Amino acid sequence: MAGPNWPKICEYDSNTWAVVYTDLGGSDGLDLATSPKTDHDDWTEYGSNPILEGVGGEIRGCGLLKDPDDGEFKVLYDIVGSFCLATGTTLESLTKYSASDDPVFSGQGSGWEEYVRHPSLYKVGSTYHMYYDGREGSAKSETGAIGHATSSDLITWTRDAKNPILVPRVEDWEDYDLTTPCFAVINNIKYLFYAGYGGSGAPDYTHKIGYAITTDYSTFHRCAGPIIDIGGGGAWDDASIQGPTIMIEADGTVNLYFAGTDATDHGLGYATLD
Repeated sequence: MAGPNWPKICEYDSNTWAVVYTDLGGSDGLDLATSPKTDHDDWTEYGSNPILEGVGGEIRGCGLLKDPDDGEFKVLYDIVGSFCLATGTTLESLTKYSASDDPVFSGQGSGWEEYVRHPSLYKVGSTYHMYYDGREGSAKSETGAIGHATSSDLITWTRDAKNPILVPRVEDWEDYDLTTPCFAVINNIKYLFYAGYGGSGAPDYTHKIGYAITTDYSTFHRCAGPIIDIGGGGAWDDASIQGPTIMIEADGTVNLYFAGTDATDHGLGYATLD
């Protein structure tokens, strides 16, 4: 399959949105596209993509933050089940913390987070919060749960004592897998959006998007979900959707972008939250 997947959106400048994503079937790195805030359907790919390439393997997603304190872009990129760090004043000129992709956060060696994937970054005061999904046995294992860790410098991380903070829920649409978390605060409510799949008996491997809410960053309560389902037969997203990421416009409109898959390709779309 080819096409963009696992997007992360942030404000680029006062006039522009930026989306960073992995182009499956293209480069093994991270690509960039930008859109004017006046028309977030009008995305232009950066002419010199990729903006970041891996040394130790392909990059399979990232966490993206424009730091509210120093205005610098912070990127945690996912290589072979570990996270590496890059920073920069622009997304076109990121500098790696380690030129050889030495990780700042890795799996635990065994158990539900033997491999870690798909980080999501958020900052509260001087503390960085990271949500991620964990895998056992392989970075591409079919089942996963979601964890949480905090840091003051993006290099030394402390795992949440309540990890995993979300696990597949028995006999529900998400009873096999949870993946691609995205944390966001909307109207003073803390949300964690994520993708999951499940079903009665054998899983159908069709990711859909749901959310949970929290008051303390660690204890989450799910909605009934899913809130976004796959498209109808023949649609560009009729096989699976995942990778939710949030854009909040100046007027308060909340757009949830996501990656969709049909039988052959990936693409990006969005829905507006009520």
